[in-house]
Amino acid sequence: GKILAAHRELPVPDPAYLALAIAIVRRAGEIQIARRVSGFRVDKKGAIDLVTEVDVECERMCLAMVTERFPDHDLLGEELGGRAAGAQPSRYRWVLDPLDGTTNYVNGHPIFAVSVAVLYRGDPVVAAVWIPWPTEGGNEVLHARTGSGAWIGDRKLSVKKPDAGEPSRPKRGWLSTIPG
Repeated sequence: GKILAAHRELPVPDPAYLALAIAIVRRAGEIQIARRVSGFRVDKKGAIDLVTEVDVECERMCLAMVTERFPDHDLLGEELGGRAAGAQPSRYRWVLDPLDGTTNYVNGHPIFAVSVAVLYRGDPVVAAVWIPWPTEGGNEVLHARTGSGAWIGDRKLSVKKPDAGEPSRPKRGWLSTIPG
């Protein structure tokens, strides 16, 4: 099937792309949790941005998993840059942020994530994000694929229409998009 996006058709992506994106973010999340206990080195990149050896370790793992499974796809990572699969750009590019929220991570705050997206000719068609979260498993994976909607774990997200008398705009003090 095809989906219309920005006046052009996008193919519904191979489900294997989403499965790999989810596997990548879960594995990177496991590494991040383990390294918070075992410790890690912190360096500066630029004037104020931090990079840890955990950022680099997670990105290398992500790049290796994609390269092994889809060697004809291009890659772009925040820490190590990109890799073109061939002389011509691939239709698919994986974009990785192996540790989104490095400063929070370094300071022990549980507000960080692993983010992976797959672009088809520049348009996002797959995404997965791992976040630590106070649920039974200690984390959540949010994911989406063109044509399949957005999910938190195995729960499909939907837009709730306001009940009668309920305002149709967000209410102050209400959190409206929390997993769990």
